[in-house]
Amino acid sequence: MVYLFWEYSKMEYKPEAAVERREYTGMKVLVVDDERVVRETLLYIFQKHGFSVETAVDGREALEKAGRCAPDIIILDFAMPERDGVETCMRLRNDPRTREIPVIFFSTRPPPEEDIRRIPGQPVRYVEKPCDLEKLFAQIDGCVPRRSSPP
Repeated sequence: MVYLFWEYSKMEYKPEAAVERREYTGMKVLVVDDERVVRETLLYIFQKHGFSVETAVDGREALEKAGRCAPDIIILDFAMPERDGVETCMRLRNDPRTREIPVIFFSTRPPPEEDIRRIPGQPVRYVEKPCDLEKLFAQIDGCVPRRSSPP
């Protein structure tokens, strides 16, 4: 298992020890997290696997970018200032442009069950951070099929 860890002082990710090589060429992911190091780490990892990546620092920016860039999947932090992940997810699901986009909560703690039940539409997935990258990619694979595979 390869774990993704980050500290405020540095970013660690060793691609040579990374998860099974996957290709997601042509797929778009929106990473929403208020911590810069988390956004940058996921940006790097997803780009290495062929994703086109957009990032957002909060729920307001996430709603704007999701409506504009139409990602295939959204990785969303639960605990953010101003607009938390649950409120952001509810707004995404209430917008006809974004309601079908799968969302994976990626946070240090899961959202409360009563909040999850309020979110309309398809089930919401959760991956705890820091995480085993295999778990994160397994959740992504469960949401969206890969468009191409390496030879």
